[in-house]
Amino acid sequence: MSDKPLICILGCSGSGKSTICLELEQKYNLKQIPSYTTRKPRNQYDKKGHTFISYEEFKSIENDLVACVETTGAKYGVTQEQINNEEYDLYVVDFTGLKKLWSNYKGKRKIISVYIDCPLSDRYERLNKRYTKEFDTFKEANEKTLERIVHDAGEFYLAKASCDYVIDNHTGNYANAMLKIIDVCMENGIIQNKEF
Repeated sequence: MSDKPLICILGCSGSGKSTICLELEQKYNLKQIPSYTTRKPRNQYDKKGHTFISYEEFKSIENDLVACVETTGAKYGVTQEQINNEEYDLYVVDFTGLKKLWSNYKGKRKIISVYIDCPLSDRYERLNKRYTKEFDTFKEANEKTLERIVHDAGEFYLAKASCDYVIDNHTGNYANAMLKIIDVCMENGIIQNKEF
């Protein structure tokens, strides 16, 4: 049995999971699995957690994926080889992907699930800020924000109750959320020391 578990981080869009993973990478030298996706990168930091490929390339590896989902017009997936690779500590995934991983992964690595909880009002504000940069009008940004919120209401239904840990990341609570996820990493042998 592998000694090093994989921390799967999930949460609705705008919950802060990517920001948390980025900080864990920068301050604790943890590595995130770059899941395969057909969507376009949002920004330079977005490239850390993904390998961006075409639909044709994705189709060619689809049989090797232990977690594969299609959401908001893009495909995402990860291979068993990536999950088995103990060079990686973190994997950002949605609830459908996590359930497929639980069902399809036949390796020996323990999967630890962490749900990042965040109030709808905070998520709306974060998403709207993100989409305001991407779209020409407030109307388009607002429509995209609402589309993601509606999608996530269905996608993450029961996720919070199904995960090993739940961490609150509402506005103003980020430092505490980081400390809690660091505690999870320490408890599971991913981080040895809180100091950085």
